[in-house]
Amino acid sequence: MPLGASFSFMTLSLLIKSKKIFLASLVTLYFFSLGITADLLITYIEKPYKIIPLKNIKNVNSIVVLSGMRQFTQKKQEIIEWMDPDRFFAGVRLFKEGKSKRIIFTDGYSPYYGTELTEGVLNRKDAIYMGIPSEAVLVTGKANNTFQESEELKKLFINKKFLSNEIILITSAFHMKRAKYFFERAGFKVFEYPVDFKSKCLKPKLMHNLICFFPNASSLNISSLVLREILGRFISKVT
Repeated sequence: MPLGASFSFMTLSLLIKSKKIFLASLVTLYFFSLGITADLLITYIEKPYKIIPLKNIKNVNSIVVLSGMRQFTQKKQEIIEWMDPDRFFAGVRLFKEGKSKRIIFTDGYSPYYGTELTEGVLNRKDAIYMGIPSEAVLVTGKANNTFQESEELKKLFINKKFLSNEIILITSAFHMKRAKYFFERAGFKVFEYPVDFKSKCLKPKLMHNLICFFPNASSLNISSLVLREILGRFISKVT
């Protein structure tokens, strides 16, 4: 990623006393920290997805909401915060609009959470709290990545003997292309419902916003997010 690469080359430049490498590392860090750079990258990776009106969504048997929305902190107190709740609320909204009689949360889990709590279980509790019948909310087995999420959903469908393989797949726009690839490879007919659009600077009203032309940590994070997703897409194609 840009930050790690830049500091690695800075260290190298100091060891071998190379001004050119040091300057190149600074330019790289500056470039990927620009708002306009981050927005060009995220706009590219979010294509061709756009916000879809609810009336254009087909009714199916299962709404599937992918993990990646929660932040687990403080092991003893088990405080859980939202990072990007768009996926969760989109799933709840589609269910309440009658687009499906079932909502399934993938059970995202990582040993780095520092807690035994899992995302899918928490999402199920919150969905029930918001008025969705408990029998209509399911959770897959634990999964650490998108490929495992697709495999766990496949197992759930086999165990429950669901007849239809049609699903509304909800995830962030930048992640949708790779997610769709894995779920279609697992045998599902996918209807995409992308959310969590992140592009900002290229929108007409903000085009002349000067912050887009100055480096900042938020833009560096977006650039890194895009590069990780591009790497993930490449790996998914060769494995």
